Parts: sequence; structure tokens; C-alpha cells
Amino acid sequence: LPQDGLRLLLTGTLTTNGRPTELSQPLSILDRLGEAAPKQDGSFGFGKINPKTLTDANVYRYLNTFSPKVQGDRFGRRSAVDLDVLHRNLVDNVGMYRRLRKDVPELKDLPKTRNIWYAEMSPKQARLYANAEDNLRDYLTNDLGLPWARVEKGMRTEGLRLLMELRKQAGMGKVQATVERTKELLAEGEGERVFVGTWYRAEAEALVEALGDKTVRIVGGMSDTAKAEAQRRFTTDDEDSVPVLVGNIQAASVGLTLHGGGLCRSVICHSLPWEPASLSQLEDRLTRIGQTREVHSTIAIAAHPDGRDSIDSQVFGLLTAKNEATSMIHDGLESDGLVSEQSIADALMEYYGG
Repeated sequence: LPQDGLRLLLTGTLTTNGRPTELSQPLSILDRLGEAAPKQDGSFGFGKINPKTLTDANVYRYLNTFSPKVQGDRFGRRSAVDLDVLHRNLVDNVGMYRRLRKDVPELKDLPKTRNIWYAEMSPKQARLYANAEDNLRDYLTNDLGLPWARVEKGMRTEGLRLLMELRKQAGMGKVQATVERTKELLAEGEGERVFVGTWYRAEAEALVEALGDKTVRIVGGMSDTAKAEAQRRFTTDDEDSVPVLVGNIQAASVGLTLHGGGLCRSVICHSLPWEPASLSQLEDRLTRIGQTREVHSTIAIAAHPDGRDSIDSQVFGLLTAKNEATSMIHDGLESDGLVSEQSIADALMEYYGG
């Protein structure tokens, strides 16, 4: 691009996790890092486009201003500070413009409700979940015995593997409950349809198998043609249409319109994503122009039969905190003190290792 060229960034989700570090690359591409973090005298000036943009003084000033390093944390920047200032700088200096749902005539009056649903695990899966939780706790407290921020990279890899296994077991434990909930929603009226969002492939496969041939899937690795065919069968009244779509949150929750002109209004988030924006994107596959009915979102939280708090509850709480940070950056909303400075994975590791 020429030095005086006009550079625009068009996106529905500027930051997915409420962390200022996510903005460093797009702001560098726009050459607006200096404006996002002005100098102490208030000046910022325009930078120069060159291959070393990501190593200039504007980058370090931006990161040190809004995402300073945490003392004792050798694995990067975790803090998010002065997000209200960052928002003002993005609006006043960088030129950020937000078009909200209320600004879109076709969407401003479209209602959307979210329901938290505790899905009880089957006894067999509950035992597998309990074993996975014990393995993670044992590794963090016995094998490591160190604060998570001080754990070496190689040892972190094993800890994260055990964490992923725990999340997977929580998801598999809810499969039967989600199947029954899906059937209940389908029975609410003739022609009802349900979109189920999953995280792990094993969950999607188990749900499709249990729900039968009236189900299509959209998962990672599928061709665009196969995805479009699944979308068509779910969103139309064609002879081969189906009432249930099981979609991976990453593969099916961005860019697709899945309501079929009001045919589908129900989405079940079977397993939670890592980022609050991904949860909103999942729900918004139905909350798009052309929807004619109130959208009902159900967040499935794994419930262990013995009453223990599952990892789903922890993840949802952290997503809520992350969503507040995202709203502060995007819209300048005031914080009520819930903003989380850690990544979700780090916070979970401290919770299970504490």
C-alpha cells in the first residue's frame, strides 16, 4: 500500500477475548498503533509502513500501556488495564466506528433469550469425568507442586493435555441429555428445528449417531460444497430437509445464516468455546437478518450426579468476565470488577491446582 493509502479494517469482532494484545496486529496493519497509545505529551504522529512495523516503538508503548507483563509470568502478557482509555483512543484517534444491532432496522427489535441448563451426566461418563478431574488435580498438585506461572513449557504441555481431556469428558457426559433436550425442542411444534454447537469432533459424532438420519453436520475438514449442502438441508423445506444440524463451533459459527427464514429459532451450545465472542457468534447464526421469531439459546452446563462443580461452570464464569472486557474495548461499557486478566486456560489451571 502507498504510504498515504486508505486502509480500512471491516470486522464484526475486533477482539474475541477482551485482551489488548489481540489488537496489536490489526492496528499494525492499519498503521494506527501510535494513535491507539499516544505518547505522554499526547502526540502520536503517523508511523511508516515497513517490514519492521511490529518491532517499532509504537508496539512496545501500546503493549506496555494496555497489557503490561505480570511479574513472575514468563509466558507472556496477561494483564488488561485501562480498557476505557483504550476504547476512547480507538474511537477518537484511530477512527473506530461500531454499528450495533440496535442500528440495524431488521434486527433491533429481534428478541434473543439465553437459558442456562444443567445437563446431568450419565453414570458411566460421570465416572470417566471424575477420573479425568483427579488426573488433572494430581498432576498439578503432586507432580508439579509449582505455581502455574512458573511451570516450564514442556510440563505445561502435559497439563494442557489433561485439561483438554477433562473438557472432552464433560462434553461426552452431556451427549444423552442434549439428545433428549433436542427431541423436546423438536416436539414443541410441527416443523421445529434445532442447531446444536459442539467443540470436539467426538461429541458431534456421538450426537449425530444418537439423533439418527434426520441430522446433518458441519465440522472441520469438510469441503465448502459439503458444508453448503448440509446448510441447505437444514434451512429449507426441500424433500430431503432435516430438523437437526450439529455444528462444530469453529466450523459452523462464523459467516453462516442458519435460521432458514425463521424455520430454526433454537440453538443448544453443547460445549463451551474458549472465547466469549465465539459463543456470541454461535447464537448469532440464528439472530440474523431474515429471522422472524424470537431466538432461544440454551447453554448446557455439565452436572455431575454427586453435585461437584464441573469445569463447564468454571469456563462459563470466565467467559462472562472475558465478555465484559470485550464490551469495554468495543463499546466503552463500564466494568463492575469482573474483568479477568488471565487466559481462560491459565485461570483453570490455577483453579484445579490450588
